Amino acid sequence: MPDGAGFPREGPEVGRGRLIGMAQQYVRDIKAGTEVRATFYLQSWSLVPFRDASKGMYLALTLSDKTGQIQGRVWERASEVAGGLPEKGIVRVVAAADEYRGQVQLTVSEVERVEGAEDRADAHGCDHNPS
Repeated sequence: MPDGAGFPREGPEVGRGRLIGMAQQYVRDIKAGTEVRATFYLQSWSLVPFRDASKGMYLALTLSDKTGQIQGRVWERASEVAGGLPEKGIVRVVAAADEYRGQVQLTVSEVERVEGAEDRADAHGCDHNPS
């Protein structure tokens, strides 16, 4: 069901202004089993077919900040969500952190582009070129 801004209230979200006022969480501090509400630099994303291609695709995200890099996955409405993302740039996410094959990974439920944030990346704890 859409909210007043026309965005659905269920499933992954793409929009502007819906995730304002979040305290920054850093990649190094994310542990499996925690909820993540944070701003990251979106290094890359791609639509990947499920093993059973008849089930569609999921969205694979590579996110980073000044402390490291983490993988994220959007399992539902992947194509729709991907359509609202920049190729690279600052994004805010809401996700659940889980462990997959010994690594912490995010299951992303909401993601939004932060307009004009590249000039303010350091203020968000993001690094365009993490070492």
